[in-house]
Amino acid sequence: DFGRGSGSVYYYNRDSNRVYVSASNERYHSVGLETTFDFNIFRLLPKLELGVRSTYRFANRFNASGLVFEFLVVNIGF
Repeated sequence: DFGRGSGSVYYYNRDSNRVYVSASNERYHSVGLETTFDFNIFRLLPKLELGVRSTYRFANRFNASGLVFEFLVVNIGF
């Protein structure tokens, strides 16, 4: 995934009671992989989904990089 965000960042200094404004223009990148399995319990109509998802988020000025794992359990799809 790729995204670009822009706007203003506000900083407040308690000692001087001043607000500083900085323009922000950041890119957000991530890559991921997802594996899911659909199955029926006792041949009932709603399919149930089990799986795992992993995502790697690249660092920018606001976010640290890191690997995220998610388990997908009983996602009911129609």
